Amino acid sequence: METFDCIVIGAGPAGVTAAAYLADAGAGVLLVDERPAIGGAASSRSGAEDDVAWLWPDRFYRLGALHQAVAQRAGRIAYRPSHRVGAIDGQDATIRSLADDTVATASAPCLLVATGAREIPPAFGLDPGRGVHGLSDPESLVEAMRERPGARVVVAGLGPLLWATAAHLAASRVRLAAVIDAAGRPTTLQALALLRQPGMVAQGLGWRRAVWSSRAPILRDSAVTATEGTGRLAAVTVAALDGGEPRRIEAEFLAIGYGVQPLCPLAPRGVRPGLVIAGDAERAAGFDAAVATGTLAAADVLRTLGRPVGPGLGAAIPAAEAELRALRPFLWALERWWSVPEALRPMLPDRQPGDQRDW
Repeated sequence: METFDCIVIGAGPAGVTAAAYLADAGAGVLLVDERPAIGGAASSRSGAEDDVAWLWPDRFYRLGALHQAVAQRAGRIAYRPSHRVGAIDGQDATIRSLADDTVATASAPCLLVATGAREIPPAFGLDPGRGVHGLSDPESLVEAMRERPGARVVVAGLGPLLWATAAHLAASRVRLAAVIDAAGRPTTLQALALLRQPGMVAQGLGWRRAVWSSRAPILRDSAVTATEGTGRLAAVTVAALDGGEPRRIEAEFLAIGYGVQPLCPLAPRGVRPGLVIAGDAERAAGFDAAVATGTLAAADVLRTLGRPVGPGLGAAIPAAEAELRALRPFLWALERWWSVPEALRPMLPDRQPGDQRDW
């Protein structure tokens, strides 16, 4: 059995940031991620495609920094890609390889969960074989559509993933049959709060510009209520959330999702001694917030271990706290603007926490 000071689950921005600070403080760190590459949700291949790279202008830099942080500490961070943490018994955890299904055991007094967030699907579920996809993997949808030239896609749902995916598809020159947004327009107060983060607003406007350029119809305050087709998708039914006559839209593909929820089976903090939660696993708030919470989580782990917070981390803590304070108005506005409308709730499955036995 391998022993460490901390097992970090998730190699996204929060997990890598925390692991780097812990390693610099002399802690033994095991970094586990079920993905084959560092970066979490930010490691999407879309950033490497020339025709859509402009949609995420700083992705190369940010992902490169995460890779470099782990590579520079190769002797101090035990990195296990394509692995999953399974059963946890006290300080012991089983680590299963997704490549060959082998299982090992590791032990650590601290567990840092940075597992990110999961997409909220519609009640009728997702079936890529039938043509119904989530919003979090636009690359696979683009590949599927390119195998069927002329196929049309409806993009539906709520939140940033809706517009990021619609923009990705538009920039990839696939046919958008319609974009169905369950939200309306932000209130004046929400818009003013959003403007507190002009860089994020500019990125969102870039996504919308890509969709507008496609000339696809945009239906607001609406949702997909039904699909039709035998074997393969043929059309979707769209209804306004405030009533009105349903509309039928022919399409061979549907990309749909209603935001994200934290993917953390043990919440809140303190359920397990030595447990710390960071990044989107605590609150889905994006890359900057994940880095900030990863910084603060590293300090929490060091305090639990009874180790001093070094000068590097000590200097980063005030900046992380300031970053989170600056993000609060923006996140407040997003959460209210893109909250699930009451009329839409019957169309969504019950939200359940993740399975605490297998991460």
